[in-house]
Amino acid sequence: MARKARRRAAGRAGSRRAARAQARPMGPRDVIEAALALAGERPWRDVTLSDIAERSGTDLARLRAAYPSKQAILAAFADRMDAAMLGGIDAEAGAEPVHDRLVDTLLRRIEALAPHKRAIGSIARDTVAIPDAALCAGARLLRSMAWALEASGAVPQGLFGRLRVKALAAIYLSTLCVWLRDDDPELLRTMAHLDRRLRQAGRLEGLIGRLPRGVRPQEADQGAAS
Repeated sequence: MARKARRRAAGRAGSRRAARAQARPMGPRDVIEAALALAGERPWRDVTLSDIAERSGTDLARLRAAYPSKQAILAAFADRMDAAMLGGIDAEAGAEPVHDRLVDTLLRRIEALAPHKRAIGSIARDTVAIPDAALCAGARLLRSMAWALEASGAVPQGLFGRLRVKALAAIYLSTLCVWLRDDDPELLRTMAHLDRRLRQAGRLEGLIGRLPRGVRPQEADQGAAS
């Protein structure tokens, strides 16, 4: 009898939790914030969708309808970071050199990540260790870097444009590694690293631009297209 009473009580408690989850509308920000909070508390690989549903105050059925995987939640977070990166563009920045605009664009993205620094470190460490997750994250990052180039006046077109996107992704990832270890509120090490790597890439791009005709990536791409 006692066991039956406990089971009935547990069932009623579960029903009340489900009713509260259904009564409370779940917003995208709730789920993303819940996932990031959990990633800041434990390794990302140990965070389950059930954990995220419970922390965000919803149930698995509604969570699955909005986000079928942890990668989908991270993709939504990346969309939010893209919006922060692109939303702060100064209307007068068009007259500045591409290098300076790229620095500002990528720093806006890093500043938007700052409130979630601990979670970013957890997610980054575990994503690298899981090949499928790393592949998905890599493809998503390339799209973000293409937008960063677009915002900075370096439109990524053709073969040379694709190389630019991949090079910028590598620079951004190396800068993130520095940022995760940079405790300076002014982010001096992070900014110095980003500036240095972008200048190195700019010099390499200049060397490619001086290659003999017929060897330049743009022309190789045009030849392939024809």
